[in-house]
Amino acid sequence: MRCAIEIQDHLASGSSPFKLRIGLKLGDVIVGPDGDLYGDGINIAVRLEGAADPGGILISEKVYSEIEGKLDVGFEAAASSSSRTSPSRSAPTLSTRERMARRPRG
Repeated sequence: MRCAIEIQDHLASGSSPFKLRIGLKLGDVIVGPDGDLYGDGINIAVRLEGAADPGGILISEKVYSEIEGKLDVGFEAAASSSSRTSPSRSAPTLSTRERMARRPRG
């Protein structure tokens, strides 16, 4: 999560014209003999990435439960859905803009 935040902060600082979407999910990942990655963790992270706003980070509920209260960032709940294939189901989302606005000054 910290790496994703640092990437988005760097890109938002004006040093790059790119706006990435980042999706994070905790889960099992299988590394194939050719180095390709497989598994539910990868599939859902890719869906989260696609659903994230440009410049934002969309995380699964599991990631949120693991980092809640441990990072100085603000979260907002994403739209929920009852479908297992929907990546934004109960997933909090974090955008660099919101995080910057909520970061304590000092």
